[in-house]
Amino acid sequence: MKRLLILSSVLALAVVLVAPAALARGDKGHGMDLCAGKLATLKLSAVQEKKLAELKLAKKRKVAPARAELEIKHAELQVIWQAESPSRKDILAKKAEMEPIRRRIHEAKVDFRLGMLKILDAEQKKMVRHWFAKGRGHGYGKDHGKGKGKHGCTCGGHGKGHP
Repeated sequence: MKRLLILSSVLALAVVLVAPAALARGDKGHGMDLCAGKLATLKLSAVQEKKLAELKLAKKRKVAPARAELEIKHAELQVIWQAESPSRKDILAKKAEMEPIRRRIHEAKVDFRLGMLKILDAEQKKMVRHWFAKGRGHGYGKDHGKGKGKHGCTCGGHGKGHP
């Protein structure tokens, strides 16, 4: 009973603290895969910029609730790990709950990229496909990889803490 009360308290706190942060953090390093510097090299027309902004907003509307849900599941997983004897079954069950949420986020990213390709002209598509093929350039480690990326982009890359 005591464990259930502690778990409920932590989950309530996680919802109050994590959900607003997940919704407010924006798209930094998540999904766009292109920083303003790279987008500037595409020389988008005003119409293309408007369509791209609308596409990005539509993706954010899909992804923000899923990210908030994923962060709550992650907080729940942390509670499981902090138990005196973490249960393998509970850990794997929680991870299994997280996978469909991650899949929804990745599907939204794919839809965004495909939508973006529909907006661009042939030369712009060639540049973007090259960037997509190289990967995001987003790092990991301390400071979540903030810093100059491996592809020269400064909107997230292999920054401090990258091995």
